[in-house]
Amino acid sequence: MGTVVSPVPWCPSMPAARFKALLFTQLGYAVVPKSGPGSHEWLESAEHPRIRWAFHKREISSIEIRNVLIKQVGLTMEQAKEVVRHG
Repeated sequence: MGTVVSPVPWCPSMPAARFKALLFTQLGYAVVPKSGPGSHEWLESAEHPRIRWAFHKREISSIEIRNVLIKQVGLTMEQAKEVVRHG
């Protein structure tokens, strides 16, 4: 068996709690109180778009992390790399 190479080399997969903490500390996100019924939450930041948090307690793939940071939050690739590097 060979070494598994991440499809997004600059971004490792990580537990949902760690990625959520990264969004809070690096991008200023916070949970919207009483986001609605069910287990999904809305996260808001003064500087970034509101995003839906639906990852719960699982490992989030590098592709999912990249997609959240670039497609949902609106960061450039370089900004996303910096967030992950400093998280």
